Amino acid sequence: MRPGEPFTIVGGVLGVAGERLRLYQEIRNTLTGSAAASFVTEAMMVDAERRNPLPLPEPLRAAATAACEALPEHARPRGLALDAPRPRPSWSEADRLGLMLTQQSAVMPAECEHRGFMVTRAVIGRVADSMPNLVAKARGIDRSAARSGDAALEYRLVYHTTPCEGDLLALRAGIKAIGGKSFTWAHWLFDRETGEAVATTEAVVVAFDLDTRKAVEIGPELRERLDRFLVPGLSV
Repeated sequence: MRPGEPFTIVGGVLGVAGERLRLYQEIRNTLTGSAAASFVTEAMMVDAERRNPLPLPEPLRAAATAACEALPEHARPRGLALDAPRPRPSWSEADRLGLMLTQQSAVMPAECEHRGFMVTRAVIGRVADSMPNLVAKARGIDRSAARSGDAALEYRLVYHTTPCEGDLLALRAGIKAIGGKSFTWAHWLFDRETGEAVATTEAVVVAFDLDTRKAVEIGPELRERLDRFLVPGLSV
């Protein structure tokens, strides 16, 4: 989507399982009705002051159950496998696997809500902010001047805990798989004091021509560079 393009967000409930709601949201072009992006979120109630999990209120559970709809076909995952998340990673495991360090900084006030807890959108923001470093290390190019790059098609995020303002976070990354035009990055976000992951993500990415706006084949030179960061079995 381009700046100024009109859009509408619609949403609904996909299911209720235990104390979790499975929710759906879709961004559509207001004029054409075409889908630009879709989001499936597993959510649960928490205590606002301490972030402890809470049971779903029965009126909410009943209303959500009555409103359940099926996931649209166009919103189903194409390159991601939605297996159960792996056990929570540790910094020492990232060391053992040789994951590269792509970003490290403290949680800033602008990344937090008024109680000092980091908001969920700031997690994907950390991954986005790491891209110039990741591209420089993996592809050996300055992304700001390149005419080719990468485009993320699908993301999966798993949250393990909620960081607070002032926590020092560090992001490490590796490649899970490489295909003809696409490859899958995994990113592990750590609390440097505890050494435990606060979130894990993976993204299906395509090699992308910035002039034609189309995916291109991964050439031999790029494939050789990407192979250095390949860690089979890496996941969220």
